[in-house]
Amino acid sequence: MRTFVIVGHKATTSPNFSLEDIPGTSGRLDILCRAVTAAFVISHGIRKDASVCLVLLGGEAPKTILLHGGSLRHLNPDACLSF
Repeated sequence: MRTFVIVGHKATTSPNFSLEDIPGTSGRLDILCRAVTAAFVISHGIRKDASVCLVLLGGEAPKTILLHGGSLRHLNPDACLSF
């Protein structure tokens, strides 16, 4: 199994960021989303033997998000960001 640990030193854990300017107001949360897509998307589906651990350190309450490829559904490689 492949495990990717991605640390967002400035990625915010608060919902107080603008959807109009995600790169500028969320601590580059957009880069973390692209890394998740790159880790899981293969040519004909989702990589089942991978997991991604996102560590968000940019807020008052740091959070860790763990994603497992075997349980992901509907990950679209063409989507820029869809919240």
